[in-house]
Amino acid sequence: MKNNYFAVFILVAAMLILVLSPALAFGKAEAKGKKKTSPGANSLSSPWARAEAGEIILVAGTVRLVGNEPLTALVLTDADGKDWYLDEEGKKLLMPFLQKPALVRGKVALKEMILANGTILESRRILTEVEIVR
Repeated sequence: MKNNYFAVFILVAAMLILVLSPALAFGKAEAKGKKKTSPGANSLSSPWARAEAGEIILVAGTVRLVGNEPLTALVLTDADGKDWYLDEEGKKLLMPFLQKPALVRGKVALKEMILANGTILESRRILTEVEIVR
């Protein structure tokens, strides 16, 4: 009888270790306050990484609607998976292209993003003065 309880105890302990080990490892894998970035995000060849405020840039991607009502935004998602937000004028211009590819020219504006807990995110890239190239 004792062997059955011991076997059940070992089985439950092993299951707990398997379930909790990823959660325990997660906190150690990243230093606190570090940003997660995609591999292409820091590449010097990436338009996302080298975009500066006021620069006129060409961006190709898929037009998508993100967020939840009433706080939706229209973005152009590039090949690296980075979202280029569109200002209100750009939103009106590109709404007919929703879920379709587009190539646009626009002026880059950077908006600093800080969460309520003080975590600083990558600056949001916003395209203003948008023109459809194709």
